Amino acid sequence: MAIGFKTYLNCVSSRLVCAVIHQLTGVAITASNLCLYKQHEVDLVGEVAKLLSLPIVNGINCQVKLTENGQLFFYPMPNAPSLALKSHMENRGVSVRDTLYQYWNVNGDYRVGDRRNWPSPFLLNLFRQYPDLMIKAPVSHDTPVRHGRLLRHLSRKFSSSQRLAINQLELETIIHEFCQQDLKQSRKIQAWLPSVGDITQVRYVETLTSEIRQSPYFYIKNVCPHRIAKIGSADRSNHRVKSDDLGVIVALNSRPETGDAQRIESIIRSELAKFHIHPIDGKKDHYAMHLIELAPLVLNILANKKSLHPLLHSITATSTSK
Repeated sequence: MAIGFKTYLNCVSSRLVCAVIHQLTGVAITASNLCLYKQHEVDLVGEVAKLLSLPIVNGINCQVKLTENGQLFFYPMPNAPSLALKSHMENRGVSVRDTLYQYWNVNGDYRVGDRRNWPSPFLLNLFRQYPDLMIKAPVSHDTPVRHGRLLRHLSRKFSSSQRLAINQLELETIIHEFCQQDLKQSRKIQAWLPSVGDITQVRYVETLTSEIRQSPYFYIKNVCPHRIAKIGSADRSNHRVKSDDLGVIVALNSRPETGDAQRIESIIRSELAKFHIHPIDGKKDHYAMHLIELAPLVLNILANKKSLHPLLHSITATSTSK
């Protein structure tokens, strides 16, 4: 009932499939479980996507509720950027946009990302003139980066329009046509990292989703707002890197108890020191370099350490390092 044109649910993901399974059966499984099943030729996410004729979009998430009569309903997550916009329009004015969004960004009340993803003052002013209108982003674009793309599209669309009236039906059509087209486009990503040994290709993504952040892994990430990059290891934790960090994750063919991620971190620090690249004062793993400068050096070190190559399972990087 939630699938079709101009509906909230316009794609599926491993997170969504896990949430539905939990609602229907009470069994809690993770994205890692689904990846393991897929390796054994049981592709649950792919089968669901095929049956519903929906695309797979990694990283999307929403609330799933099961009614007493067995119907599934899908809602935005409590911290979704669409709800941040709704809250702003209902309770605040345009004049506090920066203060409010900055507060949400820092404190995590809503996942709004950086300033590039926030609604423009023009768009907020426009919708103050039409208080009954609602921007309802589908689940595919209820993440900070994609929601930001949608808002920029609406700003361009209406800034070039000479019409004085906008109705909800027209707005929803514009939103969903853009989102469907945006999902179909293969986004051109410029490779900015070297390959490592037998890992022939670095995978680039917009966000480092929980499926990617499965320990053990080694990582390099930007530490905002300074021009500082941090290297680190996660043998047992999946939370050393957040989904909206700019960074690189090197997933390992290893087990948590072996401590291989920490060993690789120690090797990298030692090798960087040989090139007179040392951590900043008072830190052991923070470097006065931007991610785009430090990450290629680290991957070149890994490329030259042939003994480490069997441990390297995959390398995933954010599509932008700026």
